[in-house]
Amino acid sequence: MLKTTKTGHRVRWTAPVVTLYVDDKLEAAYGSDVVRASLTIATDAWRGLDNVPDVIVSEQAAPGYDAQARTNGVYLMRPWPFAREQLAVTVSTYDLDGHMIGVDVLVNGESDYALLPDGEDSPFTSHHDLAAVLTHEMGHVLGLDESPDDRDSTMWPYIRGGDVHQRTLSEDDESGIVAAYKDVLYESSLPVGCTQASVLGVLPAASNLRLAAWVILMLGVAQRLTRRRTLAMAVGRAARKVAPRSKPSPSVHPAFHGNF
Repeated sequence: MLKTTKTGHRVRWTAPVVTLYVDDKLEAAYGSDVVRASLTIATDAWRGLDNVPDVIVSEQAAPGYDAQARTNGVYLMRPWPFAREQLAVTVSTYDLDGHMIGVDVLVNGESDYALLPDGEDSPFTSHHDLAAVLTHEMGHVLGLDESPDDRDSTMWPYIRGGDVHQRTLSEDDESGIVAAYKDVLYESSLPVGCTQASVLGVLPAASNLRLAAWVILMLGVAQRLTRRRTLAMAVGRAARKVAPRSKPSPSVHPAFHGNF
């Protein structure tokens, strides 16, 4: 479940709050009330866990999807550019130290979505619950990978039509996300140091020489860090749908497999 970089670092945010923006086209397709309510359910599911960032949804619209840059948007994609069985895909960008830079959640505009009633799963419903799918994707937003061994977890990579149980995190989901952020020291709580030297006040004239020497030193450090790091692109594996059952059965229908 924990996602790591090629260098072995856990993928996670270093800010205590992650803000997402909603695509106007997504709200137009499924209704603003449905989309906003689904996102509220999805983000609330991951809220209040020890040291885990809060994901909040802005009233401001997403700027538009750009495949080359992350905008922290939740977008409707129609036509759908990925495998048809994928309900949604989360694309994340992070550096080799695992520091998350940005994410985009892409929703399959060719799938049937609805905000289903809360409670028990409805196995004979063809619609997929938008809140359940988005709750899964919020796990990817926070940096988690799939949980292929726990069928009851939110991060299990398959969702049937009528499923709503993914709205509620399992013990596996909670323990995984808490482990991912166990030792994070957020930027807002860091002691004053080099990382907070980007804004400088006006100094007395006698301090100008010291200031110039400090700026030259910090520029050299920044250039070395820039050369050392490269950005890594990762596509979060998405929830994949399973064909709805046509009659009561305890068995699981074969699921589609993909690379995301």
